[in-house]
Amino acid sequence: MSLDRFINKEDLLSKQSTQPNKWTEELVSSNLLGSLMIDVPGTFGPLIVNGQPISSNSTRNNIEAHVYSPAGDYLDSAYMLSSRLNTNGKLTLNTSDFANKINVKSGNYLVVFNIQKSLSFAGDYNDRGLKLVEISPDRKELYLRGNPACSKYDQFLSQTSNNLLQLSEMRKTLVAGNLVLNFGKNRVATIININGWNDADGVVIKLLKPLNEEVSELDLAWLDSELADPAIYNIVLDITPEDVKVYIRRANFDAESNYNIITETDFKNYTELLGKSTSTSEQIVQQLLSGSFSDPIGIDYSGFQNFVFYSSAAERLANFKYKLQQIEHYDNQIHLLQTSASIIPTLGTDKTLAESRKTSVIGTFDGFEKWLYNEPTSSLFTHQDVYDQAHTNGNPTRLEGGVLASDVYQIQPFPKFITGSNDPDGAGEYALHGSESTLGIEWYNGTLASASLYDSENEKILLNSIPEHIRLDSNNDQYELFVNMIGHHFDILYSYADALAKTYHPIEHPKLGHTKDTLYQVAESLGWKLFNGKQASALWQYKLGKSETGSLASTGSIFTKSDEDITTEVWRRIVNNLPHLLKTKGTARGIKSLMNTYGIPQTLLSIREYGGPAVAEDKPTLIEDRFSYALQFDGGKGVDATDSPHIKYNPRNYTTNIGSWGFQREGLSSGAKIPEQTREFRFKPAIKSSMLLATIYNSNASPSETDDRITAQLALEYTGSYSGSDNYGRLVLSQRGTNGTFNPATGSTDWAPLYDGEFWNVRWFFTATGSGAGTYNEGTNLNTTYHIQTQKASDYISGKIVHRVSASFTATDSNHKAGWGGSASDQHKFRVAIGGYPGTGNSKDQFKVNTNLRRLFGQTLTFTNAQTPGLMMFSGSLQEYRSWLEHLSQETFDFHTLNPTSYASSLTATSSFDTLVRHYPLGSDLNAVDHTLTNHRLLSSSHPAQTVLDAQLQYGGDPDDLVNSGSSYATMSFFPTPTNSQRGNYEPVEETYYIQGASLGATLPKSQKIRFDDNELVTTLSPIATAEISKFDNASIDSNRLGLFYSMADQINKEIFNQIGDVALDDYVGDPDDTYELEYHDLTDFAKGYWKKYTDKNDVNAYISIFSQFDFALFESIKQMLPDRADEVMGLLVEPHILERSKAVPFKRPEQSSHHYDAHVPSLEPSASTAYRYYEGEASGSSGMTGTLAYTPPTGDNGYSDIGNYFGEIIPKIKGVGTDYFTKQIFPRDVRPSVSASFLNGYIVHNEAKESNAVDHSFKWATTHVGNMAFQDDNDLIPAGNINIDVGETSDIVRAQFDTYNQTTTNQDFEITINHQDALSAGSGSLAVRLITTKDNLFKRNLLVSSSVFPFRPLTETQHLEFDYDAGNEQTDTFNFKNVHVPRCTDISVEFIVGCVSGSGCSPLRPNIDHVGMIQTINKAGYSAQDQYIDKVRPSTIFRKKTFHFHENDTTKSSYFNDHQRRISASKHTKQFNNSNQGRFYPGPLVFSQSLDITQYRDDETFKINSKYLGSQLSAPGVNDNSGYAELNYEPIVQVFITNPNQIVYNATPQVTLAGQENPGNLEVGSGPGIIVNRPFRPISNATR
Repeated sequence: MSLDRFINKEDLLSKQSTQPNKWTEELVSSNLLGSLMIDVPGTFGPLIVNGQPISSNSTRNNIEAHVYSPAGDYLDSAYMLSSRLNTNGKLTLNTSDFANKINVKSGNYLVVFNIQKSLSFAGDYNDRGLKLVEISPDRKELYLRGNPACSKYDQFLSQTSNNLLQLSEMRKTLVAGNLVLNFGKNRVATIININGWNDADGVVIKLLKPLNEEVSELDLAWLDSELADPAIYNIVLDITPEDVKVYIRRANFDAESNYNIITETDFKNYTELLGKSTSTSEQIVQQLLSGSFSDPIGIDYSGFQNFVFYSSAAERLANFKYKLQQIEHYDNQIHLLQTSASIIPTLGTDKTLAESRKTSVIGTFDGFEKWLYNEPTSSLFTHQDVYDQAHTNGNPTRLEGGVLASDVYQIQPFPKFITGSNDPDGAGEYALHGSESTLGIEWYNGTLASASLYDSENEKILLNSIPEHIRLDSNNDQYELFVNMIGHHFDILYSYADALAKTYHPIEHPKLGHTKDTLYQVAESLGWKLFNGKQASALWQYKLGKSETGSLASTGSIFTKSDEDITTEVWRRIVNNLPHLLKTKGTARGIKSLMNTYGIPQTLLSIREYGGPAVAEDKPTLIEDRFSYALQFDGGKGVDATDSPHIKYNPRNYTTNIGSWGFQREGLSSGAKIPEQTREFRFKPAIKSSMLLATIYNSNASPSETDDRITAQLALEYTGSYSGSDNYGRLVLSQRGTNGTFNPATGSTDWAPLYDGEFWNVRWFFTATGSGAGTYNEGTNLNTTYHIQTQKASDYISGKIVHRVSASFTATDSNHKAGWGGSASDQHKFRVAIGGYPGTGNSKDQFKVNTNLRRLFGQTLTFTNAQTPGLMMFSGSLQEYRSWLEHLSQETFDFHTLNPTSYASSLTATSSFDTLVRHYPLGSDLNAVDHTLTNHRLLSSSHPAQTVLDAQLQYGGDPDDLVNSGSSYATMSFFPTPTNSQRGNYEPVEETYYIQGASLGATLPKSQKIRFDDNELVTTLSPIATAEISKFDNASIDSNRLGLFYSMADQINKEIFNQIGDVALDDYVGDPDDTYELEYHDLTDFAKGYWKKYTDKNDVNAYISIFSQFDFALFESIKQMLPDRADEVMGLLVEPHILERSKAVPFKRPEQSSHHYDAHVPSLEPSASTAYRYYEGEASGSSGMTGTLAYTPPTGDNGYSDIGNYFGEIIPKIKGVGTDYFTKQIFPRDVRPSVSASFLNGYIVHNEAKESNAVDHSFKWATTHVGNMAFQDDNDLIPAGNINIDVGETSDIVRAQFDTYNQTTTNQDFEITINHQDALSAGSGSLAVRLITTKDNLFKRNLLVSSSVFPFRPLTETQHLEFDYDAGNEQTDTFNFKNVHVPRCTDISVEFIVGCVSGSGCSPLRPNIDHVGMIQTINKAGYSAQDQYIDKVRPSTIFRKKTFHFHENDTTKSSYFNDHQRRISASKHTKQFNNSNQGRFYPGPLVFSQSLDITQYRDDETFKINSKYLGSQLSAPGVNDNSGYAELNYEPIVQVFITNPNQIVYNATPQVTLAGQENPGNLEVGSGPGIIVNRPFRPISNATR
């Protein structure tokens, strides 16, 4: 410290002397200083030198005051104090100036006053003129140079060049011993010699005493002349309340702030910063100022061996108990004084003093004592159960103390309890039991015994170094205590050294790893920057985890952590996982790992990569690792147990359409009912055993019976070993037939690894041929095929189905339909049991379903009526059970497998609203609950159409009454009590989802950025042109955009993708009709189809509020993981969802004015001629064909075939929202051309086979009015000779040809109407109609022709309709043909037959056809497979072409030689004639022969060109000049107008122009009709030449 400059420092501090002595002992003892001593008569009294008061007139006088604590610690300094010299010769200091210039509080201080005068050329305190350059080893010789930054540098330079000692003032001061070098802060050194040096501004100085150790090279100083020796005073500062100030420490510019995120706050005062609660503010101050709650290094204080090495564990424990008793004493005082302070206010000061003393005691805690005092009693150690188990087994070493395994001493913190609401310390906090309480005494005695045992076993304890005779003397207790204190000091040093060695090998524990004070530096040394995202929290929340009032939220014994602890925990996770984070830097995997350290799920914060549009099979796919739950079934109650967990519902028939919901099925009437067509779910077996999956049974066939008769069983069969694996099994289906007979339908799939521990998707469905009710599991049902299929997606091969097996059977018994579900009359009796059900009663196997299932499993059969399946119920997990009113295509099923939450339909993008009638997520919606509360617990459906009553009727009466309810509810029964109450009967599931989103634009979510390109060579290689093409040639490149955001639109998009699948939404935007609209109408209509399932709006604010819980430092941390080229978008993102697209009108819609002139220019007859080529052909097979591979794989010893060879299946894409190579133009629905086609011709095709049968009443049409079928009048097409159509007969074929001629191939819808009546007034029959085309549109008007006359090609399938005539009234039947492919230049014919087919309930009829009509609607215009073209022009009748034949063929040579010679001869063609005329008459020497051939030449070219280009020409002298055509009223041919676009002229009464036409609008530009002065010359046309 700077008091060391005085030789009597100790006397000054002990107040034995008030006169500081700056000299040396030698000078003092030699009595040479008597004349230099000054007299200080009193406090701030006159200062006298050599008997004379000093002068204070000089502006260079510098009176300094340096403030010290009573112990001699430097505190502050004040310079240039104000003073004045009184008339009595006393120097008076301005105490106000002194108090304002020092920064100390009230108290006792030592103040040293230096009375000096600065030498002008060497600067002063504010402008220091010297810089210390070098110090000698004894610190008595210095080399200084001038400070160029000082304003007096030039003066100093001039003085040093002239020798400083030549100055009389300088010389006198030096001789008197008053020349000093001042470094500030009372670091003053007396100079005894000074001289210049080699440098112009350099000086060397000799000091009286060594320089203060605090001064170092490059420090700045100045020269002073002491006017008197220093003086020291003891001063008491008492700051009055009016002068109370809170002094803020100067800014610490060296503080580390890089880990904070800049967040501005409002200004706050002391109370607002620390809170209104006294206890809260005290704890904050303790943490921020005293650091009593912090531990600089992470030490495991649960064992003495971790921190006690040289000291005594027992002594440290006793020291803690002593401090604890002090704290309890102060707590009692505080409580007593707080009670009495309301009566005696002056006791408040004593209460404050007691609180301060308690805080001081806590502030003296070492790390071990802090841990005992603050740590909760509950353990955070993973090996806690080891010690508990040891105590249970009789080892008396429990956690309160003892040795375990000879080297582990385990202790617990001091016992604590959780305070209640009435506790004075506040509710919900840990409080210590009393030190004299039962728990306290028991803890202390046990821990002390462990500590004493540890001390006796500790070989390193310092007490062992004390001789035994000293230790045995009780008078040396204090010495032993001192040695333990020294050992404690070395314990701390050892702990720090040991922690330093473990810096990069920390314990991954929240208490024992790196502390919050070292985490930042450790991470920075490893190349990572940590950020604090909680720095804006209030202090009570950040430091204590409490509210402002001091309350602490808790759940049982778990309390809310402070924001600082949360941040520290996140930092520790990052540091512990830094090797992995750095290795995966720049990958999605690394970012996901970083998100996990922050505890943020991927379901909320999305990682989005973007790519280009869908190209061929390369479709942008979003790949996500998702967490969900799955419902657990425990079938372990034994074989055929009826009380195993299951879900039951009634598979009733559903109305196909109700109001705006649903749609009418083909062949069915509106409002008809149909059953479920597809059942879909996911399963994962838990054990490797055969078991039931699902059951269909008939419940209560009659009121007097209670048997549940099984009608179908879907089961899993396990095989112990297959192809070297024990994971294989297969699906087995057994379905009922006729009552009591052995003809159930059974089938099984191929073996597949169904027991591999992963989820498998199942679809159980039926398909049927034909039309009408018979295709929906009704009627004879022999046209129905039942299917089962299971497959799974890979979690390691992106977007691939790696396994798929299936089986099917076609019904051979009409009762097979009852295996799927009941008919319309008995549907209420049937149940579906998810999880399996063996049936009940003596008749449970009445239909032999269980019996045949046993047979498939190879079990022993007993032909009784009480057979059970002999299997356990399902044991495993289920997810996503659904029922559909449609047959799901393979492509759609693949979507559902790759994205398990997808419920896209096979029909249209939004059809799942109309066809998905039952949906039980079973955990995929992240809802996990306990289902054990009651049996028959209701399970609601999550299907889209929640408001449709037919699909969501309420239950009534018995909660298991599925008979009368007919709703989409199900019941859940017999689920066991869960082992985990938080997730109920569900297990956690982590899977990879492959989501194919809708295509809209070029930046679609795309997680897989690797492109697998296919190149194709399209021409020969060339050095100047590309000869190959790639499927990505015309595709946009992938985007560098990377989304890491919290977006509500992203969550909505996921749900949209789940329903609509991979729809090409690009087709719904870009319609030219929408150019001047504010929205895309097609997209809006499509969006309405999706949003109709919602009844309420989304709460955006509630969703965004969750974002406030995030640690925003995550986004700064993520930036360290991203590649530099990534264009990241992070944070909270508000954006439109994919069905929302903003649109702006680019400019005003243009207005079209009417034409000035109307004229008709007849087209010219073409002069060219060619042959029209008509191509005909057909391709066998269809898009639905199936077949087997020609290659038969080899069969191994175990009978296993190559599973890669499956039946091939080609299924057309039904969704049809994307374009294809046929499409040239798609007409939007609202503007599709729809017109009535014109009738062209009608004729009858006579049935020759019928004529040869010689039936008496062969039916023929009269041909009189066959051409009048287009007119609705009485000119009917009637039978010839009034002959009837009898049973089993049909009429001749009638064809009506319509004008559907079009220049391009089209895709059209046709509506055919036939008006007819019966002359007998009571007939009934049928109509068969189809559309055909004839070659070259041939027809035969009004005649009877043979069926073999005109070749024709059918365009559609034949549609049949049965009818009954009503009293002879005319009736109209309509036939609709959808998506008919119509070739270009085709007139379509409607072909129909009237018949009375046997067995259809017909009666004889005599039909009259009144009218046949056609309405055509064009959906698409497309490209033809082969367009018409002209391959050659008409041959000339005048000219001929001379053809030369080169080189006579040499038969003795090869063809290669002759061809080669011929090419050489042809190349010399220009040199074969001797003169120009020679070639006209004979060949040249190299030409073998010549001939005249037909040439393609236009003989009338000149005339045709003139006729085409001149005959139709209109010409005028110039633009805006009048023409010479009277037909045009001599008006200009070309007119250019100048208009003002900013001016609108309104004309309420349009004028009539000279041409007799009205002005069509209110905008008119021009000066009126021109006045013709000279009529221009009219050009002569070709016709007049």
